Amino acid sequence: MAAFDPLLDIGGVVWFEHINLVVGPWAEARAFFVDLLGFGVDARRNPAEKEWGTQWVNLGQQQLHIGLSDRVDLPPQCVSGGVTLAVPDVQAVVARLPQARAALPGAPLPVTEQEGEAAAATATITGPWGTRWRLVAAAEPSGPLGPGIRKVCFLTPAGGAQAAAASYQQTYGCPVTAPKAGTAEVVVGPNCAFVFEDAPASMSAADVQARLDLQRGVHVAIYVAHFTQTYRTLSEAGLVRSNPRFLHTDRCDTLEEAAQCKQYRFYDLAPALAANSALGYELEHEVRSTWHPSFRLPLQNLP
Repeated sequence: MAAFDPLLDIGGVVWFEHINLVVGPWAEARAFFVDLLGFGVDARRNPAEKEWGTQWVNLGQQQLHIGLSDRVDLPPQCVSGGVTLAVPDVQAVVARLPQARAALPGAPLPVTEQEGEAAAATATITGPWGTRWRLVAAAEPSGPLGPGIRKVCFLTPAGGAQAAAASYQQTYGCPVTAPKAGTAEVVVGPNCAFVFEDAPASMSAADVQARLDLQRGVHVAIYVAHFTQTYRTLSEAGLVRSNPRFLHTDRCDTLEEAAQCKQYRFYDLAPALAANSALGYELEHEVRSTWHPSFRLPLQNLP
């Protein structure tokens, strides 16, 4: 019998759609995400491209939901371990760096881990707000192997990566792999993964906490097969709660509210991780039913 790829079984998380994070003004965000990295500006949100508020940008069939803030109580955020993007041409992005640095004079945009040649190249760019964006070449022009967000990487306290991944396996039935010691990858849809990495021994507990503090408020949006069952499981554990920042769009304090909005939110990633560490761990998830009107909605970019 021929061998098969076990990751063809994606589990209960059927699609990872977007990351929501707060950055600075739209002029700076546009220079980095659109002009440099190659995201398209979503035609449905903020078409006037106002400097403050919220903007959506698209890569393939996935998005970043960008909070544009100058508020002291809503500072810029970063993803603690970085994000891997599949782009049509890595070298084309690297070639645009001089223009991006000119547009963002306060951000050096350092490039590391630049490897390979032509279409096989990879590069990692540290953005103006601290997130590391690793670029790989998309294998196809579109579809699961096309451009998009391939991996979102989260730093965990030492020994926490496996506990974090286990929470997805237990709650959603997600396949989990351990590509190397101290790392766990969770399948969250076709060719998408959340990666949890133990902090290196060289990082102090204070340094780890400082990095996680910069991630506080970031959320990821996923679509799940077993909406009602997982809501009840997480609600009974006291983990579901509405986000005050988004009460104008959704509430989930009861199953009836969650059903009406076709989504719920939870924050504490792995109770076992929080219980076994002096460092608290919070990562908000916007969990949607496949009946949500945005599920696999074709994305349209402004011209």
